[in-house]
Amino acid sequence: MLEKIMDLLVRRLTQSPLCRQAWFRYFAGTSFLYVVTVDSATRGQVDALIREQAGLLTQGTELFYESTFVRKSDRGWVYRFRFRYPEGKSFCCGNQCPDCILLNS
Repeated sequence: MLEKIMDLLVRRLTQSPLCRQAWFRYFAGTSFLYVVTVDSATRGQVDALIREQAGLLTQGTELFYESTFVRKSDRGWVYRFRFRYPEGKSFCCGNQCPDCILLNS
């Protein structure tokens, strides 16, 4: 499921006039998003493009994303990026939380 959303993000990014190419690579279980842009692109523009497209993909779902700038290489921009589902509580902490697992049982 998440691979389809990641592929869709890459397709959406590459449809932008700012982005020439985008792809994901995995190292040690962590996904990295590589974005090759036009020469005049700034980090702020690339950040905004990723936020906009990832936000549109997660809108109306429980899914959210984490994006962290890593570096700018000679080939483009590198971000540590992943889509995630929220982690549910698995125990009662005793603080009478509104989302207590005891209330859901």
